[in-house]
Amino acid sequence: MGDELFLLTTRGCWHNPGRDRTRVIGRASVRTPVAALPKPREIAGRSFTRGCDLAIHELTGYLTGVELAPLVVRMGAFPDRKTWSIRLRRPLLEVTDYDAALLRRELDEMAGEPGELVDEYLDKIVPVPGAPVRS
Repeated sequence: MGDELFLLTTRGCWHNPGRDRTRVIGRASVRTPVAALPKPREIAGRSFTRGCDLAIHELTGYLTGVELAPLVVRMGAFPDRKTWSIRLRRPLLEVTDYDAALLRRELDEMAGEPGELVDEYLDKIVPVPGAPVRS
C-alpha cells in the first residue's frame, strides 16, 4: 500500500487512435490491498472482479495529459525505444525514480484538482461496440 501510480490512457482509449496519443493523465497512490470485489464492476463493457482503493492526487483535463512518446527516449522503463508501447500491455509497469520525477514534473504543469475533473471522464465512458464482457 502507498505505492505511487501514474494513470495512463492509450491511443485507442478514446476510440480514435489516429487522433489520440498515449498520455499520462494523473497520479494516484494505492490505499488498500487488491481484493475480490463483492460485486463485479462494469466499466466500458468489461467486468472487473478485483480492485483496490486509490487516492487520486492529480488529474489532467479530459483528452489531455502528458504525451508519453516524446519522453520515451529519456525514460529507463523503455530500454527498447522502437517497441516501447508493447511494455504498456501489462497491468503495471515499474518506472525508475528518475522516470517518476520526470512524469511528476510534466504532470505538475497541466494537472488540476481531481474532484473538479473526474466526473467528465466518468460521463464520457463509452463501451466498445461488440467487445466481449470479461471477468
